[in-house]
Amino acid sequence: MRFVLLRLARLATVLLAVTASSFLLLNLIPGDPTVTLLGPAAGDAHAKAELTQQLGLGHSIPVRYVTWLGHAVQGDFGRSYFTQDTVVRSISERLPLTIELMGMAEVIALGVAIPLALIAAARANRWFDKASGAVTLALLGMPPFILGILLIYVFAVHWHLFPSSGQTPWFHIGNGVVATPRSLLLPAITLAGSQLAVFSRVLRADLLQTLRSDFILAARAKGIPTRRIMTHHALRPSLFSVMTLAVLSLGALVGGSVIVENIFALPGMGRLIVTSIFKRDYLIVQASVVLVAVIFVVLTSLLEILYVVVDPRTRRSE
Repeated sequence: MRFVLLRLARLATVLLAVTASSFLLLNLIPGDPTVTLLGPAAGDAHAKAELTQQLGLGHSIPVRYVTWLGHAVQGDFGRSYFTQDTVVRSISERLPLTIELMGMAEVIALGVAIPLALIAAARANRWFDKASGAVTLALLGMPPFILGILLIYVFAVHWHLFPSSGQTPWFHIGNGVVATPRSLLLPAITLAGSQLAVFSRVLRADLLQTLRSDFILAARAKGIPTRRIMTHHALRPSLFSVMTLAVLSLGALVGGSVIVENIFALPGMGRLIVTSIFKRDYLIVQASVVLVAVIFVVLTSLLEILYVVVDPRTRRSE
């Protein structure tokens, strides 16, 4: 209980620091949302002052942050400066597509990385191991926008197998749209590329270390086939690092979705954040940052609690 309470206290501290820093940085970005909203009428000092007062931008940054935080704790994140929709509604319309994209990317990354690492470790230093190592190294060094453009050219423009942009609605969840897997396959592969490479290389290294353990040597001495040794004996103790990386990769997936959604013109959270930044729609960006921070910090806190459940010795380090 003490361990859990300590983690909850750290969670609150981190969220407070994230919201304060993001609010400060957003308001230090050059530009003024009133100028964007008024357009040619921005030169009218009276209209600009009236709109500034209406949006609550006339107060100092600390006062505005405390006011925003007080409303946010109650679940009120305000309204968009431009659409006048509530921030919660604007985000809920985009969030299901981004969650689907990130989920598909994680499934693809783990689904390809695990068998790839198993085969590479079973055939260490042979041609397949060297070829897979070269491919994963190339994926690590390839930016997502290059991989995305390459996939669009090959599978959408040249072979006409998948759409090059946009999404095909599949069904609705509340205000949000869930797209068909076919329309999100290329973006998901683009987003999964670097994660796949990291998972595969880490799991291969852990497998090679596990294969040198005494219980693996005993299994080989009993005549157990190599395939069964790899899948039933070596894989489970080697998955700990990969499962940790799968949770911690959320930040990379969110950052990658900002790029991928703009490349493939997907109406998800990533594209909403970029559009809101250019429009200086502070409240939407701030709420999006808070949402990402909450999800990431909660998952990492749950992971740390799970460490204690799995290995109580980690409790002594606190």
